[in-house]
Amino acid sequence: MEAWSIQKYEQPYLDVRAIRLDAGSGELIVEAANGEYVIEREGGADEETAGRLESLRSPGAALWQEVRGEGGARAWAELLQQMDYLGLLRDASKGAPAADAPERERRALDGAIARAAAWVLARTPDAAVAALREGVGRMLGHAEGLLLDLTRTSFPDLAPLAPPGEAAPLAAVLALDNFYLQVAMIQAMYERRSAPASLAASYLLLLDVAGRLGLPGREGGRAFARRIQEELSGGVYASRDTRVHVDCLATFLVRSTGGDAGRFCRAAFRPGGRKSGLDFMVDVERVVAEVSSRIGTPRYLAAVSEPGAPRALAQGCYLQEYHVTLRFVEILTPMMAKRLAPPLRRRMFKYYAEEVGHEAFEYESCRSLGLTHEQIVDSEPLPLHVAYVDAFTHLAEVDAVGYFVSLFITEGLLGVAPPLDSPLRRLTGEGERFDDGAGRHAALNEEYNHTSLSRLFMADVASVSEGAQSAAIDFMLLLLELNYRAWDDLLDQYGAPDPWRSRAPTAEELPG
Repeated sequence: MEAWSIQKYEQPYLDVRAIRLDAGSGELIVEAANGEYVIEREGGADEETAGRLESLRSPGAALWQEVRGEGGARAWAELLQQMDYLGLLRDASKGAPAADAPERERRALDGAIARAAAWVLARTPDAAVAALREGVGRMLGHAEGLLLDLTRTSFPDLAPLAPPGEAAPLAAVLALDNFYLQVAMIQAMYERRSAPASLAASYLLLLDVAGRLGLPGREGGRAFARRIQEELSGGVYASRDTRVHVDCLATFLVRSTGGDAGRFCRAAFRPGGRKSGLDFMVDVERVVAEVSSRIGTPRYLAAVSEPGAPRALAQGCYLQEYHVTLRFVEILTPMMAKRLAPPLRRRMFKYYAEEVGHEAFEYESCRSLGLTHEQIVDSEPLPLHVAYVDAFTHLAEVDAVGYFVSLFITEGLLGVAPPLDSPLRRLTGEGERFDDGAGRHAALNEEYNHTSLSRLFMADVASVSEGAQSAAIDFMLLLLELNYRAWDDLLDQYGAPDPWRSRAPTAEELPG
């Protein structure tokens, strides 16, 4: 971590009340809000020194350039560094802009929410409006309950203003048969803990869509969300991520009304009594094998294996992997905070050490496939790729056993070769630079034996109750389906004639 210095200020100035030279003692005295300070100077102070110091009360003083430039006046730099430690420096660039920041954020987000709401209505067929009404109504109550919980813990003065919604329990969410509503509701649970600004914005989107659908008004709901936004504004939470979450919710609302919204990764699992962690993990692997055999391979895998497959399919794959890997340690850190049994805790910290920084490999893979730096960092993750990390992170928060048995979804199953390695290598070629990225990443995962992780963790779990088994299986199957559908989203985006056009609700042009 770099050291703090006065170079960090953009427009520094001395925040003092007065600077005076005491005629009797010859001391240079600085009067500040928190007291008086005497500046000691070899040979004593003089009027010139006092005048130069006085000039530094203005951020435009030439002396600031002299002091902060290369080879600047060392004595002055050291003096100002000490004055900074005493809290006597301020930054003029952070004054009015800081006061205006909440309003600027609100205006920009209001536009994004309005576009997303219009997009939802424009993309929902007339025959599906009733399903949309039902989904929006369910989501509104869920979001209100989560916001109420947020205000009780973080902003108790706002709790009396909260509409009377109730968040659905996780078990009830997992029991739904609508995949996209499930994902939207779990993403809202994630936002409650890790992205509260997104939760407030998502609630405003739901209110906007509800109004356009003619649903009964939620009295005070908009004002309540605005107050939360005001409390959360100011740059702590990334406005770009808030907008991405708005796009995700809009996308999932529309998809929740489609004919393919029903769940297909289900299994008739019966726990059959308490069992050891390892025995349960073997049961999980059997369930996964049965479900995978039934649902087949994602469309993306078939398309990327075809002769003449477009190169954009490989570029898009590694671009989205970059976005997931950029956030991957977020999936790990909630588990590291738990008071796990010593063997589990040690392994969890080792796993973190083996994963941190791996986004550099995916970045290098993207560059080797012809994507520019700007294309990579300016791009955005697809909705299900965002939801995958959010849902996995929420699982890490609420269910340790479910987390351990689900790790294979991201790391691969023991004894099963990664199905995409061969077709992607054929499509991309095996250039040296590509091997420095994707090849090195795959080799590291193999060296670290990450396909063994689920079994290794569960081997250290003495026993698992029937209820914990059922809950873990339910969430694991949701993540398995989310992963499957995310692959198909890759095909729909990067197999299209214009793969690099954003299809986000807040970016797409609407008719009329």
